[in-house]
Amino acid sequence: GNDDIALLGELRRLGPRVSDGVRGATTRAQVAWQITGDGISCPNVKVIPSITVVFPRWVPPAAAPRASVGNWQRFVRALAAHEQVHVDLILAAVETMPARLAGDCAGVDERGRAALAEIDAAGAAFDAATESGATQGAVLFPPRP
Repeated sequence: GNDDIALLGELRRLGPRVSDGVRGATTRAQVAWQITGDGISCPNVKVIPSITVVFPRWVPPAAAPRASVGNWQRFVRALAAHEQVHVDLILAAVETMPARLAGDCAGVDERGRAALAEIDAAGAAFDAATESGATQGAVLFPPRP
């Protein structure tokens, strides 16, 4: 797009799709675990996270209005701060997982799924509290006073 109005249309068209719509960015995590033990007791658990942040990019054309460039820069800074909290929530949860998963081998996967559900719930609660980053300024057009 050549300006922020066109960019908004492109974000709506091409932005990452989530369960309740399209976002400017999104953070996703896949978490795997490897256990070592005798099949009964699993004292050692290695947790392997893979975090992907899908983020918009715009290279403003030379003729782009300065106000549009400024809006975009403000928007992506706020969006980056919002997505960083998602990453931090995931990493904090992943850090606790080895201790939570160690123990009875039969329950490792169940405990792992519970931990993943908690990660998802924490991200959803954060999005609800921040209106998916809107309260942090992650909107292309800020409200007018």
